[in-house]
Amino acid sequence: MVQIGAYLAEPPAYPETDLVLPRGQKECIDFLGEECRRARENSTVQICLNLATPRLKWGLDASECFYKAGGDIVELNIHGGYQPYLRLGKLKAMVLPENRHELFRWLEAFSKMEIP
Repeated sequence: MVQIGAYLAEPPAYPETDLVLPRGQKECIDFLGEECRRARENSTVQICLNLATPRLKWGLDASECFYKAGGDIVELNIHGGYQPYLRLGKLKAMVLPENRHELFRWLEAFSKMEIP
């Protein structure tokens, strides 16, 4: 299995960042179809889309586009809006190697939380 993404299904944020999927269904299917084609260039793997969204409907619409584009599995994560993270320049902070220290800082803080 190959996982592509993480991509955001948040139409109002398109095209502010290349991490947000295109708004229109055809454009989204074309984009995801190319991603699937590239992932399968040298093998016949299953393809999973890592998809985040602040609204379930947007996530379901993007998931349908992924299916129509030839994708197999969706990991759908429902989150709050991304505008605050975009303004702070933190949208990709957790995945970039140079920001790994920040990821560990967040993980440490979360591990100290007392959740009933």
